[in-house]
Amino acid sequence: MRYRQLRRSGLRVSELTLGTMGFGGSGRFADVDDIGVTEAQRQLDLSIDATTRSSPATPSTS
Repeated sequence: MRYRQLRRSGLRVSELTLGTMGFGGSGRFADVDDIGVTEAQRQLDLSIDATTRSSPATPSTS
């Protein structure tokens, strides 16, 4: 996984993220998407699996 420095904050953030706006939406957020628990779990599992396979054991500090 590749990381980038967040401007002058010193924080490093990954280039890829998992968007979860549609997970469990209610009220005005339900208009975005309404992903059920089963589908949300599947997406999280896929994301964790992909991250585990592509990430080094220790993040790079360079």
